[in-house]
Amino acid sequence: MLVQVQLLVKDRGLLRRLQRALAAQDVLVSVPAVSAGDDGLGALLRGDMDVVVVEESLVQSGLTGVLERLRDQGQRPDLVVITEARDASHHTRLMGEGARAVLGASEGPELFSAVLAEIVSARARNLILNLKARDGRHPSLLGDFATQSPVMAAFVETVRKLIPVDTTLLIQGETGVGKERLARVIHYEGMRRDGPFVTVNCAAIPDNLLESELFGHERGSFTSAERSRRGRFEQAHGGTIFLDEIGEMPMGLQPKLLRVLQEREVERIGGDRVVPIDIRVIAATNKQLESLVQAQSFRSDLYYRLAVVTLDMPPLRERAEDISRLAAIYLGQYSAALNKPGRSFNPAADQALQAYAWPGNVRELMNVVERAVLLAEDPVIGLHDLPDALVQARMLQGPSAATPHPMPPSGLDLSRALGLDEESLLKTPWSEARSQLMLRLETWYLTRVLQRCQGRVGDAARMMGLSPRSLYSKMRQHGLDKRQFKDPESK
Repeated sequence: MLVQVQLLVKDRGLLRRLQRALAAQDVLVSVPAVSAGDDGLGALLRGDMDVVVVEESLVQSGLTGVLERLRDQGQRPDLVVITEARDASHHTRLMGEGARAVLGASEGPELFSAVLAEIVSARARNLILNLKARDGRHPSLLGDFATQSPVMAAFVETVRKLIPVDTTLLIQGETGVGKERLARVIHYEGMRRDGPFVTVNCAAIPDNLLESELFGHERGSFTSAERSRRGRFEQAHGGTIFLDEIGEMPMGLQPKLLRVLQEREVERIGGDRVVPIDIRVIAATNKQLESLVQAQSFRSDLYYRLAVVTLDMPPLRERAEDISRLAAIYLGQYSAALNKPGRSFNPAADQALQAYAWPGNVRELMNVVERAVLLAEDPVIGLHDLPDALVQARMLQGPSAATPHPMPPSGLDLSRALGLDEESLLKTPWSEARSQLMLRLETWYLTRVLQRCQGRVGDAARMMGLSPRSLYSKMRQHGLDKRQFKDPESK
C-alpha cells in the first residue's frame, strides 16, 4: 500500500540513514525543508501524512500539543520521535505522550528499518482494511487463504477448526508468509471479534522499553513517569494480543511473560497490585523455537506454554497453484487504492510470477504487484514492469510454466553452449557461478530472439514482453547491435 511518510529532520546524516531505512518499504517519502527555529508544527500541518518521523528538538511545544493540533485538523499520523536522550525513562515519557515509537539518534540503520517496517506495514494494512470497509466488505482477509493447493487447503482446514477455540496459538513460518494476516483472520472470525486486536513486534522495540510497553507502569515508578500507563496486555483485554517475532523476546522478560500466560494477570512496573486480563494470545516466529530452546536462548517452559497448538504456514513456493490467483487479488486491491482501474497481467508476466521462487513469500508478491501498478504505463502489465529477478526466472524456465523446474535434456552441455569451461565453473563459488551463468544465458536469449526477428527491435520486444526502451538498454549491457542481426539481402 502507498504510505506517505514525512521526515522532519535537520541532521543530514540522520536524514540519509532514515531514507535508506525507508527505501525498502515501498513508501512515498516527503522531506520538507525545516528552517532554524521552526518547531515543526507548520510543516506537520501542511500535509496529510500517514507517518511522521521528527527530531525531538524540532517539537518544542511538546508531543501532546502537537497531536491535539493534528487531530483538530483531521490528521492522525503515527509519530516516530528521534531523540538524543539515552535515558529509558525519557523514551517511556515520550511514548506516554503519544509517540508510536522512540528511537535514539545514534541507533544503527538496522533498528530504524525494523521499527519503520512495522509501523509502515501496519499503516498499509489499515488503509486496505478501511478501503474494504468503505466498500461494505468484511474486514477480515479470509479471501487470501482460499486456495487450490492441497498443502494450503489442509492448513486452512486446521485453522478453521481452531478459530472458535479460545486457545493459545504459535504460528511458525518464513518471513512474509502472512503470519500477522492469519492472526487477524483468526481474531476477526472468532468469538473475540468485537474486542481489540493488539500487535507487538518483539524485535522492533528496544529491550529497555519492551517491559513497559508490554506490562505498563505506574506514575512515579521511574524518572519522568508522570502518569500511569497501561501496557499492551491490558490494552488487549477482551480481545487478542499478537506477539510477533516472539523468538526475539529477551531472556529477562520471559519469566514475566510466562506468568501472564499462566495466571492471566499483569503487574505494572512500580505497581503493588495485579490486574486481571481476559485475552487470547497468538505468537509468531520465523525461527524454530525448539532450536532456540536447545541453545538455551528461549525458556522451555515458555515454549510449551506458547505452543499449545502450532501452525506451520506453508511458504508460497509450496502453494504455486495459488500464485496467479493471489496476484489477481492484490492487483485488484492496489488498482482500486491507487486509482488505476482495469489492470491485468499479460501471459508472459503471469508465467514469470509462477516461475519465480518467492523467497519473500506473499509479502514479496504484494510488493511486486504494487510496484507494477505504480510503474506500468499501460493497463496490461508486462515483463518489463516486473523486477529483473522475475524476468530471469521466466528465462530459465522457458515460455511454458507447466513444469516448475524442468530438467535439461540428456546430453545437453549447457556450459559449452554458453561458452563456459565446465571444470572451472564447477569450482566457482555459487554466487559468482550464478552471475556468470545468468549473464551468458541473457546474452544467448537476446541473441536468439534478435536473430529470429532479424534485428527488428519492436518485434523482438513484443516476443520478450519488454518495451523497446528496455530491450535497447539490455542490448547495450550485452554489447549487441541490431545491425548484426539484419538479413544481408535486406540491407
